[in-house]
Amino acid sequence: MSRFVPLSTVLAVGSPLLPMSRSGLARWVSRTIRHLNDADKRRRPRSGRGGGHEYDIGLFPLDVRAALARCWDLPPPTDTRPDLWAAFETSPPASQDEARRRLDAVGRALDLSYSTLKQVAVGVIARDVGVSTSTLWRWIALTDGVAQGDWLAALAPRRRRR
Repeated sequence: MSRFVPLSTVLAVGSPLLPMSRSGLARWVSRTIRHLNDADKRRRPRSGRGGGHEYDIGLFPLDVRAALARCWDLPPPTDTRPDLWAAFETSPPASQDEARRRLDAVGRALDLSYSTLKQVAVGVIARDVGVSTSTLWRWIALTDGVAQGDWLAALAPRRRRR
């Protein structure tokens, strides 16, 4: 199975978490992919007639991935990342506390973005937490493609080895 699907396939799943029109879904994907470090790996030109793009299934919510897995007789996607949690559990308490602080900031920014523009929400929460907006955007990008239950582990600072 290819990890890439066209938007028409995603629309056929009919997830309540995604826009129901093709143009709305295209805008949602464009906004989602904009802040990813590996955006060029998450989209590729569609082969065959008609052109367009295909998108990595990891961009979409878990219910969409599960529905696609059922259609293609694949094992259901897992909702946990043991590699992230192993690194989190072996990190020092200060790193774990920092991850909790980051999770709180990301959660607050995303909650506020439901009632205002995301850029405004990020600016307000970044100022409140005492970090730059680019730092908060980077933290949000760390959660892209990661199940929400694994965000704490994904936000833990990584030790840089030289």
